[in-house]
Amino acid sequence: MDYFRAVCVSGEKTQRVLDLTASIISQNAAHYTVWKLRADCLEALNADYDREMEWLNKLSVYQPKSYQIWHHRLVVIERLGNPANERPFLNQMLADDSKNYHLWTYRQWVLAKFGRTREFWDDELLDVNTFLDKDVRNNSAWTHRYFYFGNRPQGFGDIDFEKEMEYVIIKIKLAPHNESPWSYARGIIKYHNQSLDQVQSLVSLAQDYVKSHISQALLYMLDVYELQLKKGENDAKASAQKVLELLTQHDPIRKEYWKYRQLDFSK
Repeated sequence: MDYFRAVCVSGEKTQRVLDLTASIISQNAAHYTVWKLRADCLEALNADYDREMEWLNKLSVYQPKSYQIWHHRLVVIERLGNPANERPFLNQMLADDSKNYHLWTYRQWVLAKFGRTREFWDDELLDVNTFLDKDVRNNSAWTHRYFYFGNRPQGFGDIDFEKEMEYVIIKIKLAPHNESPWSYARGIIKYHNQSLDQVQSLVSLAQDYVKSHISQALLYMLDVYELQLKKGENDAKASAQKVLELLTQHDPIRKEYWKYRQLDFSK
């Protein structure tokens, strides 16, 4: 490390310094100052960034959750200006760990940076569908699906709302206790300027699951009844109180909160 500190002071940016950074990174991939020096050396040497990507690919396999590795990859791809090989590599990495937060964040950056065509984004939806088919409880994939629709060139504008709701309902039925598809549905409904009580297919599903005391369905129906109360539908108050009573029984971690909400509703 004395050698490293010396070249930092001298400002040297040569091949031997680049080799030094590789040696240090192999022992401590979290040393962000070393990564910064490496990026500066690559730029000063007008280095072969394709070769740098090959090195990074090998390193990523062994340390897939190093933030510094993914940030350096971002720097390299931005300088290359070509993410053509990223999708297959990222899919391969996700096959090993489908919930790697740093990987998903990087993937979203690639889309936002280079996704100028609809075709680029359409391929992404195919991948998201595959991830959710493999694991409907993959919360990262649900988040990415929402990111996909919200950030593609056409945004939420031309989404087939009914078709998307059918998709979500199918997935909810596979894992009704999973919060992600319920939250995703709320987001899609909001962006289509509808209220939760207007989507009858989801309301009916939630009502069915209320009978089984599934927390996510109870939460959804509580919000529905609150909306109805705001619209002056006073009959919804008794239904909301019944749901709150069920939540105190079947969501014990937040039992005291639901009791507080019951008091609020009784006023």
